[in-house]
Amino acid sequence: MSTTITTRAELIAVVKDYLIESALIDSSGADITPLFIQLAEFEFNRRLLCREMEDRVEKTTSSTSPEIVGLPNDFLMASLIISSGTSRNILRKMSLDQLEYRYSNTTGTPLHYAMYNNQIRLAPIPTEETTIQVYYYKKITPITSSTTNWLFDTYPELYLYGTLVQAAKYAKNEAEVVDWLNITSATINSINALSDQSKRGNGAYKLQIR
Repeated sequence: MSTTITTRAELIAVVKDYLIESALIDSSGADITPLFIQLAEFEFNRRLLCREMEDRVEKTTSSTSPEIVGLPNDFLMASLIISSGTSRNILRKMSLDQLEYRYSNTTGTPLHYAMYNNQIRLAPIPTEETTIQVYYYKKITPITSSTTNWLFDTYPELYLYGTLVQAAKYAKNEAEVVDWLNITSATINSINALSDQSKRGNGAYKLQIR
Protein backbone atom coordinates (compact mmCIF):
# COMPACT_ATOMS: atom_id res chain seq x y z
CA MET A 1 0.00 0.00 0.00
CA SER A 2 1.23 3.50 -0.86
CA THR A 3 2.05 5.47 2.29
CA THR A 4 2.00 8.98 0.79
CA ILE A 5 -0.34 11.05 -1.37
CA THR A 6 1.69 13.79 -3.02
CA THR A 7 0.82 13.24 -6.71
CA ARG A 8 -2.23 12.18 -8.69
CA ALA A 9 -0.54 8.85 -9.44
CA GLU A 10 -0.09 8.18 -5.73
CA LEU A 11 -3.73 9.15 -5.10
CA ILE A 12 -4.89 6.68 -7.74
CA ALA A 13 -2.69 3.98 -6.19
CA VAL A 14 -4.18 4.55 -2.73
CA VAL A 15 -7.73 4.52 -4.10
CA LYS A 16 -6.98 1.16 -5.73
CA ASP A 17 -5.72 -0.14 -2.38
CA TYR A 18 -9.11 0.67 -0.86
CA LEU A 19 -11.22 -0.87 -3.62
CA ILE A 20 -11.20 -3.99 -5.75
CA GLU A 21 -9.79 -3.38 -9.23
CA SER A 22 -13.08 -4.16 -11.00
CA ALA A 23 -14.75 -1.21 -9.24
CA LEU A 24 -12.42 1.18 -11.08
CA ILE A 25 -12.73 -0.24 -14.60
CA ASP A 26 -15.38 0.67 -17.16
CA SER A 27 -17.00 -1.67 -19.70
CA SER A 28 -14.14 -1.18 -22.15
CA GLY A 29 -11.53 -2.10 -19.55
CA ALA A 30 -10.26 1.47 -19.05
CA ASP A 31 -9.26 2.83 -15.65
CA ILE A 32 -11.84 5.46 -14.69
CA THR A 33 -10.25 6.59 -11.41
CA PRO A 34 -9.29 9.97 -13.03
CA LEU A 35 -13.00 10.51 -13.74
CA PHE A 36 -13.84 9.94 -10.07
CA ILE A 37 -11.17 12.51 -9.12
CA GLN A 38 -12.72 15.02 -11.53
CA LEU A 39 -16.21 14.41 -10.13
CA ALA A 40 -14.83 14.92 -6.61
CA GLU A 41 -13.37 18.27 -7.69
CA PHE A 42 -16.77 19.35 -9.02
CA GLU A 43 -18.19 18.59 -5.57
CA PHE A 44 -15.38 20.51 -3.84
CA ASN A 45 -16.22 23.59 -5.92
CA ARG A 46 -19.85 23.35 -4.82
CA ARG A 47 -19.12 23.01 -1.12
CA LEU A 48 -15.81 24.70 -0.26
CA LEU A 49 -15.63 28.43 0.47
CA CYS A 50 -12.30 29.17 2.12
CA ARG A 51 -9.65 31.90 2.09
CA GLU A 52 -7.35 29.98 -0.28
CA MET A 53 -10.06 30.35 -2.93
CA GLU A 54 -10.30 34.14 -2.60
CA ASP A 55 -9.08 36.32 -5.44
CA ARG A 56 -9.56 39.80 -6.88
CA VAL A 57 -9.76 41.17 -10.39
CA GLU A 58 -10.28 44.66 -11.85
CA LYS A 59 -12.37 45.24 -14.97
CA THR A 60 -13.06 48.44 -16.87
CA THR A 61 -16.37 49.11 -18.60
CA SER A 62 -16.40 49.49 -22.37
CA SER A 63 -17.98 52.25 -24.43
CA THR A 64 -19.98 49.75 -26.53
CA SER A 65 -21.62 47.82 -23.66
CA PRO A 66 -20.91 49.84 -20.51
CA GLU A 67 -23.43 47.87 -18.43
CA ILE A 68 -21.72 44.48 -19.05
CA VAL A 69 -18.51 43.33 -17.33
CA GLY A 70 -17.00 39.93 -18.08
CA LEU A 71 -15.78 37.62 -15.32
CA PRO A 72 -12.67 35.42 -15.21
CA ASN A 73 -13.03 31.77 -16.23
CA ASP A 74 -12.25 30.57 -12.71
CA PHE A 75 -15.05 32.69 -11.17
CA LEU A 76 -17.18 30.77 -8.69
CA MET A 77 -18.99 33.32 -6.51
CA ALA A 78 -18.66 37.03 -5.73
CA SER A 79 -18.00 38.16 -2.17
CA LEU A 80 -17.78 41.91 -2.86
CA ILE A 81 -18.09 44.13 -5.94
CA ILE A 82 -17.05 47.79 -5.96
CA SER A 83 -17.43 50.40 -8.70
CA SER A 84 -14.99 53.30 -8.99
CA GLY A 85 -15.89 56.18 -11.26
CA THR A 86 -16.79 59.69 -10.14
CA SER A 87 -17.87 58.03 -6.90
CA ARG A 88 -16.93 54.73 -5.26
CA ASN A 89 -19.74 52.37 -4.33
CA ILE A 90 -20.21 48.87 -2.97
CA LEU A 91 -22.67 47.31 -5.40
CA ARG A 92 -25.65 45.37 -4.10
CA LYS A 93 -26.79 42.19 -5.82
CA MET A 94 -30.20 41.83 -7.47
CA SER A 95 -31.78 39.17 -9.61
CA LEU A 96 -31.78 39.96 -13.32
CA ASP A 97 -35.55 40.52 -13.44
CA GLN A 98 -35.42 42.81 -10.39
CA LEU A 99 -32.65 44.82 -12.03
CA GLU A 100 -34.58 45.17 -15.26
CA TYR A 101 -37.84 46.08 -13.48
CA ARG A 102 -36.21 48.71 -11.28
CA TYR A 103 -33.79 50.32 -13.73
CA SER A 104 -34.64 49.28 -17.31
CA ASN A 105 -32.36 51.57 -19.38
CA THR A 106 -31.68 54.12 -16.63
CA THR A 107 -28.20 55.66 -16.76
CA GLY A 108 -26.07 56.99 -13.93
CA THR A 109 -23.67 55.76 -11.25
CA PRO A 110 -23.86 51.96 -10.79
CA LEU A 111 -25.49 50.91 -7.51
CA HIS A 112 -26.58 47.32 -8.19
CA TYR A 113 -25.56 44.34 -10.26
CA ALA A 114 -26.96 41.03 -11.46
CA MET A 115 -25.23 37.87 -12.64
CA TYR A 116 -25.81 36.77 -16.22
CA ASN A 117 -23.94 34.17 -18.29
CA ASN A 118 -20.64 34.57 -16.38
CA GLN A 119 -20.98 38.34 -16.66
CA ILE A 120 -21.97 41.18 -14.37
CA ARG A 121 -24.73 43.51 -15.51
CA LEU A 122 -24.53 46.93 -13.89
CA ALA A 123 -27.37 49.30 -13.06
CA PRO A 124 -27.85 52.12 -13.54
CA ILE A 125 -25.85 51.93 -16.79
CA PRO A 126 -22.62 53.91 -16.27
CA THR A 127 -22.19 57.01 -18.44
CA GLU A 128 -18.42 57.19 -17.92
CA GLU A 129 -15.57 54.70 -17.89
CA THR A 130 -15.88 52.82 -14.63
CA THR A 131 -13.50 50.43 -12.91
CA ILE A 132 -15.14 47.41 -11.31
CA GLN A 133 -13.28 45.58 -8.55
CA VAL A 134 -14.51 42.03 -8.11
CA TYR A 135 -13.57 40.13 -4.96
CA TYR A 136 -14.54 36.53 -5.56
CA TYR A 137 -14.08 32.85 -4.79
CA LYS A 138 -12.30 31.03 -7.60
CA LYS A 139 -12.68 27.46 -8.74
CA ILE A 140 -10.17 24.86 -7.65
CA THR A 141 -7.63 24.16 -10.37
CA PRO A 142 -7.91 20.47 -11.34
CA ILE A 143 -4.92 18.28 -10.56
CA THR A 144 -3.19 16.51 -13.46
CA SER A 145 -0.55 13.85 -13.91
CA SER A 146 2.12 16.55 -13.51
CA THR A 147 0.52 19.31 -11.41
CA THR A 148 -1.26 19.65 -8.09
CA ASN A 149 -3.06 22.53 -6.38
CA TRP A 150 -3.25 24.12 -2.93
CA LEU A 151 -6.11 21.86 -1.80
CA PHE A 152 -4.37 18.65 -2.79
CA ASP A 153 -1.07 19.80 -1.26
CA THR A 154 -2.72 20.81 2.03
CA TYR A 155 -5.55 18.29 2.36
CA PRO A 156 -4.72 15.19 0.28
CA GLU A 157 -7.04 13.16 2.48
CA LEU A 158 -10.02 15.16 1.16
CA TYR A 159 -9.13 14.09 -2.36
CA LEU A 160 -9.00 10.48 -1.20
CA TYR A 161 -12.36 10.63 0.58
CA GLY A 162 -14.06 12.52 -2.24
CA THR A 163 -12.74 10.12 -4.88
CA LEU A 164 -13.92 7.12 -2.85
CA VAL A 165 -17.42 8.65 -2.65
CA GLN A 166 -17.59 8.79 -6.44
CA ALA A 167 -16.19 5.28 -6.83
CA ALA A 168 -18.76 3.93 -4.36
CA LYS A 169 -21.56 5.67 -6.29
CA TYR A 170 -20.33 4.07 -9.51
CA ALA A 171 -20.26 0.65 -7.83
CA LYS A 172 -23.76 1.29 -6.40
CA ASN A 173 -22.49 0.49 -2.92
CA GLU A 174 -24.88 2.59 -0.86
CA ALA A 175 -23.30 1.73 2.51
CA GLU A 176 -19.88 2.92 1.37
CA VAL A 177 -21.37 6.01 -0.26
CA VAL A 178 -22.85 7.02 3.09
CA ASP A 179 -19.66 6.26 5.02
CA TRP A 180 -17.29 8.12 2.69
CA LEU A 181 -19.73 10.97 2.18
CA ASN A 182 -19.95 11.53 5.94
CA ILE A 183 -16.15 11.61 6.21
CA THR A 184 -15.89 13.93 3.19
CA SER A 185 -18.54 16.29 4.59
CA ALA A 186 -16.85 16.43 7.99
CA THR A 187 -13.51 17.27 6.34
CA ILE A 188 -15.04 19.99 4.16
CA ASN A 189 -16.83 21.49 7.16
CA SER A 190 -13.57 21.49 9.10
CA ILE A 191 -11.68 23.24 6.29
CA ASN A 192 -14.40 25.89 5.94
CA ALA A 193 -14.52 26.43 9.71
CA LEU A 194 -10.75 26.73 9.99
CA SER A 195 -10.71 29.27 7.17
CA ASP A 196 -13.52 31.28 8.75
CA GLN A 197 -11.74 31.28 12.10
CA SER A 198 -8.44 32.40 10.56
CA LYS A 199 -10.17 35.32 8.81
CA ARG A 200 -12.09 36.47 11.85
CA GLY A 201 -9.35 36.08 14.44
CA ASN A 202 -10.45 37.29 17.88
CA GLY A 203 -12.87 39.84 16.51
CA ALA A 204 -15.09 40.56 13.56
CA TYR A 205 -13.48 39.98 10.19
CA LYS A 206 -13.13 43.08 8.02
CA LEU A 207 -12.41 42.69 4.34
CA GLN A 208 -9.49 44.88 3.31
CA ILE A 209 -10.35 46.90 0.20
CA ARG A 210 -7.32 47.74 -1.89
